[in-house]
Amino acid sequence: MKTGVSRRGLKCPLLDRSERIKSGVKKKKAKSAEGNAKAVRRDHPGDVLDDAHSLAANGEFVAALKKHVWFHENALRIRQSYYGVSLSFALAAWVKLGEKYPPALAEFRSIRNENTGRIISGTDDRNLFHDVVSINEYLGDADASVKLFKQLDSTRSEFASDVFSLADLALVGAGEYLLAKKYLRNGVEGFEQAERNFREGMDYAVTSKNPKISKEAEEGIFTKDVLRIITVLRESGEAEQAMEIKKRAQIVFDHRKIRGARTKK
Repeated sequence: MKTGVSRRGLKCPLLDRSERIKSGVKKKKAKSAEGNAKAVRRDHPGDVLDDAHSLAANGEFVAALKKHVWFHENALRIRQSYYGVSLSFALAAWVKLGEKYPPALAEFRSIRNENTGRIISGTDDRNLFHDVVSINEYLGDADASVKLFKQLDSTRSEFASDVFSLADLALVGAGEYLLAKKYLRNGVEGFEQAERNFREGMDYAVTSKNPKISKEAEEGIFTKDVLRIITVLRESGEAEQAMEIKKRAQIVFDHRKIRGARTKK
């Protein structure tokens, strides 16, 4: 069969008009198919995250890092059902990649620093704050989250109140019980919000591409929320309400950590 390109890349004059037309049509179809494939791929963040894992396992660290950055920047914009995964399993995988490929960890910190700067500069974006706190958690730098929240407490208390439920674990871990109690106010209301978030998250998990991972992520978030509320109430001397929250939480999701939570000092 005659071809329009030789092995050296030179155009062949023997290609007649009909063959050139066919060749052009094939190229257009190939480009169209490629474009459609890319479009479909952009609609499936789970595939991108899976690719990141596979590439990292095969030692293709640069390509894996690009996938992680893409997922972090685009997953929630495309599908909100990846909210739990994007701030848990995806970040854990990124840190794991960073252990083998230091530039990945440097990029991870760079994103954290940039977003922290935006918040300090006046951006009141709850999702952005959640991103920062989650990255700090996986970097083992909860102190950075406490420092950021304290800045908000002293300068923008309204926004601090809005994001308290995202910083509470860091505050509790640092022993900042009085500051936590200031924003927790009512433990029952805090629990009911955590329960609503959990049920909505589980609904999303059912429809996600990776339901098992999404479900586990939502269960983990709910468990942490409940433990935080119980701890703050316990350390504030409100053992009775702490016990009430514990019982209600076990009805929603009976996790061993919730069962083992102390309600008295």
